[in-house]
Amino acid sequence: MNAREKIEQVIEQRRAEAASKNLSIKLMAIAKHLGKPILMHGAGGHSTGPKGEYYSFNQHQILDADWSWSLDGEDEEYEMPTLEDTVAEVGVQWDGLSSGMNFQIGYSNTSNMLKATYAGYLVYREIRGVIDCYIPSPQWETKLESLYQLAQKRAKLKEQEQTADNKERGKSRLTKVLDYLRKQWGV
Repeated sequence: MNAREKIEQVIEQRRAEAASKNLSIKLMAIAKHLGKPILMHGAGGHSTGPKGEYYSFNQHQILDADWSWSLDGEDEEYEMPTLEDTVAEVGVQWDGLSSGMNFQIGYSNTSNMLKATYAGYLVYREIRGVIDCYIPSPQWETKLESLYQLAQKRAKLKEQEQTADNKERGKSRLTKVLDYLRKQWGV
């Protein structure tokens, strides 16, 4: 067995080990339930106007001057969209520095990449479902397990809150329908 075959064998073993530990599921749960969304404002710096005109936030100039503005504020036909008008969630990220851990987990929707770093070193990366990097270590994996337990508890709490909200909305809708039937039909 040559060196290349040994390396390929180690890579396959690491991928199998990471899959058997469900690292992808655990990392995503932590990022989703304990982390914060990564937001992109302004559609990546470019957007279109109400008639499809293309302009750039970065250059601050209109590239297709089909807008009709007046200096005195009259005859203003269109209002230029603001950055707040175009906000998209492009991923989630959890950062453990506030908890005293040098551990970060992030997921990018645009590149389908899940990444974890510990003490500044890349310890796990998965791109489009393929494990690209996995460095096993009890140091970060024990923290991962405790964080995963916390993420599961937070997910259950969110689910219970959602169920309670749904029941409340259902009762509210039922009350409105019954009121309507009483007022309109005397039922």
